Amino acid sequence: MLDRPPIGTWVRGRLALLGDAAHPMLQHLAQGACQAIEDAHELAEQSAAGDWGRALAA
Repeated sequence: MLDRPPIGTWVRGRLALLGDAAHPMLQHLAQGACQAIEDAHELAEQSAAGDWGRALAA
């Protein structure tokens, strides 16, 4: 999992990668699921104003 270079962006249009799709990690203690929850929380915080385009850009 550590031999892949990071991608330039996790967002394309209105689609965003979350969790282990965006953050490759070893399969241990549901780290990918935990990362998905953290990503979703941050996306919700950014989108609180209702501007999804700005939230995804952030």
